[in-house]
Amino acid sequence: MPQTMPPGPSPGERLLLRNANLVDVNRGTLFPQTALSMKDGRIEALLHESEARSVTGGAVLDLSGRYVIPGFINAHCHISLPGGFGLTLRVVTRYRRQIARNAERCIENGVTTVRDMMALGGFVGALKKDIVAGRIKGPRILTCTGVDVPRGYGRQIAAFPNPRIFRAAETPAQAVRAVNEALDAGADFIKIFAQKTEHFMPGRELPQMPLPAMAAACETAEKRGSYAALHQTALYGLAKGLAAGVRSFEHVPGDGLIPDADMARLLSSGATVVPTLTVPLSLGFEMPGDPSWGKGRTLEFANRRKEVLPGLLAEFCDPKLLPAARKLLAMLSVPENYVRYRRFKFFCPLTITAEAVWGVENLLALHRAGVPLGMGNDGGIPLIFPGALALEMALWEELGVPAPAVLKAATAGGARAAAMTDRIGSIAPGMIADLAVLPRNPLESVKNAGRPALVFQEGRLVHGAASGSEQ
Repeated sequence: MPQTMPPGPSPGERLLLRNANLVDVNRGTLFPQTALSMKDGRIEALLHESEARSVTGGAVLDLSGRYVIPGFINAHCHISLPGGFGLTLRVVTRYRRQIARNAERCIENGVTTVRDMMALGGFVGALKKDIVAGRIKGPRILTCTGVDVPRGYGRQIAAFPNPRIFRAAETPAQAVRAVNEALDAGADFIKIFAQKTEHFMPGRELPQMPLPAMAAACETAEKRGSYAALHQTALYGLAKGLAAGVRSFEHVPGDGLIPDADMARLLSSGATVVPTLTVPLSLGFEMPGDPSWGKGRTLEFANRRKEVLPGLLAEFCDPKLLPAARKLLAMLSVPENYVRYRRFKFFCPLTITAEAVWGVENLLALHRAGVPLGMGNDGGIPLIFPGALALEMALWEELGVPAPAVLKAATAGGARAAAMTDRIGSIAPGMIADLAVLPRNPLESVKNAGRPALVFQEGRLVHGAASGSEQ
């Protein structure tokens, strides 16, 4: 008899999804008339629809030809950051509500796993506990600890000293100790840095971690069954990371095209690159004297920003923080402000607008070369949100990356970056049952990947309403 589907099957019970079009993200193909059974949070079996009649027991949900894809993975975000609205009293008092909204909007947009690329204080730990306890809905959160020299970029963005967030290291011995202590304390992975200049006026140069220490951090993490992800936005950082043995490169160089030799080293190393082009789209503002302005996609991104950011702020901001977000957007949009406030540690967009020039070209070059790609959007930094991964996906497609490759980066590629390809990122027996159900075929266009009708996390329905029947 028809009934409303429960949030998820009880332990040992089966949920059978019938009449589905299954998206194979690794091959970029579609399997029509497919049935999928889930049990104990895992995918139990994939069947042709004609075989599904033989499956007995549990609940059945007819998807009526809708499209099933693995849950999306935001492989680079800061889920416990609010989107950067300044330290006003209202922001402080609504902080927890905004990061809970970050988590909820992830699920509603089909993002079932995120890599948090450095948290703020203890907020991410509390958020994970709330999600596990069912007090709020949210993605699986993988956390890191930053390791860098004492006054480097990593220490700068850590904001508040906390050994769960940041540990200092300048020598190989210090790096080994920092990585071991971070992993012992519960970090899922390590984040290291190769950023020469700060993102605030006057853009001063920052001390760098020596290559031997960086290599020691990478080697220690891998010996522990983890890995190191490298923040880099310039060609020197990419080359340094390759020499150190980095397995996950965050962002893409913005100061020139990746040399053929480094592209070959990327391919042979098996490393994953996670571009974040939402950053130059959202934060690539005009600044007087910027040598990148007017080149590449800077003007195109500026026009697109005017089209999309107001709607994104309205959707992803806590309503009481929306005025502050709009005020920040207006302030950053005035070129003269970068001169007026340069003495007050005002935001400096120079390295970000460069991403709209060379970053775009490097994304396309990486795709053409066949380098494994993950997908992130740096959500949590000003004016960007972790759940808005659909914008990054659409941006890649508009720039010329085919829809199947975009979908692979947003699923299997993210799993590769997170060293979790045996558990998430694809649909196969034994994999965790994180799924998004879409009304239209995302292989035709990734614009069809937004607004999933249903989202399952570990086999439980966490977003959308469905009706089914018992067998």
